[in-house]
Amino acid sequence: KNAYYKTDSNYTQLETLPNIDINIKCGNSLISRFSLDGNLQVALSKQKYTIEDYKNAVKTYRNAENKEQKRKMERLIQEIKGNFKTSLGLSDPNKTKLRKLEGEVENLEDQIFLIPETKAEKKTREKKIAKLNNEIDKLRVEIEDIEGGKIYENAFEWRFEFPEVLNDDGVFVGFDVVIGNPPYV
Repeated sequence: KNAYYKTDSNYTQLETLPNIDINIKCGNSLISRFSLDGNLQVALSKQKYTIEDYKNAVKTYRNAENKEQKRKMERLIQEIKGNFKTSLGLSDPNKTKLRKLEGEVENLEDQIFLIPETKAEKKTREKKIAKLNNEIDKLRVEIEDIEGGKIYENAFEWRFEFPEVLNDDGVFVGFDVVIGNPPYV
């Protein structure tokens, strides 16, 4: 499971696979909770970690000299990944649009205190508020489906799991090898 036979030993000696826990991951890489257009650099600029910090943590983890250092790096890696997810979640276009619509509703509701209005203007304003609230409700349902949906349960966020495939700006560079097992229906 975590080893392979060496060819130069006539297949009699096992060689342990290095860092299999961090090099091989399980999940559905075809779906993602976070937009692939999401700019990691922008997300990171709001955090105390950079992509370079993340890459160094993974490198240190792989070359750890003892279990304590490995555990320390594993905690740091988890913290960095959590920060990425939080930052990207906040910059999600749906959530940005939701905040904008909620602001518009608030502005329209505040107008009643600022400007006297006729019955026709009041009716128009209330229609706008109703329409915006309808959009807000639809957007909230969509966001909830994405965040809590069964489809995303096994989503594999490869940008968070393998920082080596990103350049220093957080742009995808590429994988050396991808091992796939097609889903069975």
